[in-house]
Amino acid sequence: MTSIAADATIEIPSSGPSSDPDPPQVPEKHSCSLNNKPQEYTPGVTVTTVKPPLLYRPTYWGLISGAVILVIAGLIFTVYYFKTGDPSSTYPPLAEDMPVLPSLNPPEPNSTLPNGHRIFSKPNWGGRPPKYVRPLVQPTPYVVITHTAGNRCSDFNTCATQLRNIQDQHVGENNMPDIGYNFCVGDDGNIYVGRGWDVTNMLDGWVRFKSISICFLGNYVYEYLNTAQIESTQQFLKLGVEWGKLHPEYKLVAHNQTTPTLSPGNNVYNVIQNWPHFFIPFTNSTSYPRAQLKD
Repeated sequence: MTSIAADATIEIPSSGPSSDPDPPQVPEKHSCSLNNKPQEYTPGVTVTTVKPPLLYRPTYWGLISGAVILVIAGLIFTVYYFKTGDPSSTYPPLAEDMPVLPSLNPPEPNSTLPNGHRIFSKPNWGGRPPKYVRPLVQPTPYVVITHTAGNRCSDFNTCATQLRNIQDQHVGENNMPDIGYNFCVGDDGNIYVGRGWDVTNMLDGWVRFKSISICFLGNYVYEYLNTAQIESTQQFLKLGVEWGKLHPEYKLVAHNQTTPTLSPGNNVYNVIQNWPHFFIPFTNSTSYPRAQLKD
């Protein structure tokens, strides 16, 4: 039996909800300070600095990984925006773009060409009004000959249907404000008004915003122009000069002289290269312009 000293004091636990003794205390050498004050040196006591978990410590490779993720996210956003963004990502309306005004699309001065063929307005073939327009400075210095690379049409109803389909594609799929051409010419020899004389087209290259585009309906890589198409187009260009829409010394070029493309096809090029005002802006026979021309 163990004896108890006479002067010893015995502590009896309180009668609280728990009779367990106080939990053991963490030894001083395993504790960490949460403040920024330097710990005082105490002889015989070892102070251990506890490092934060590895998960929260910035590392060299962690920074590199974060930068790579940001770059990839930026590239994905850029590709998505320019591919599927709003119409401004393809053909942006600039500050000078105007709402459609009746004065920009007046009735054509003449509805019949000297050879008897007709000039059909956009309402004639069922075209819709444009979303917006950009006025074209006149007299215009360039005429660009193109083709649709699609089917030909030999009568008004067939040509009108094709033009409505082209307008639907240009506006609905290509985010253009209107059909892309100023005028189109069918196998019937008739002229079909697209954007008309007073509005810019959507051609790129050095003729951008300063040209009239005349498009032959059909694919003239394989097909050939007929006499009615050739005569009507030449007479229409003469009227453009008489009406003050074209510059008297305008330059006529093929579409593939302004940008790399097969349009208007070799069979059209071989014809128009013999027309008055035809112009070759290169030093060789390639389809790349030498430089932007001065007006």
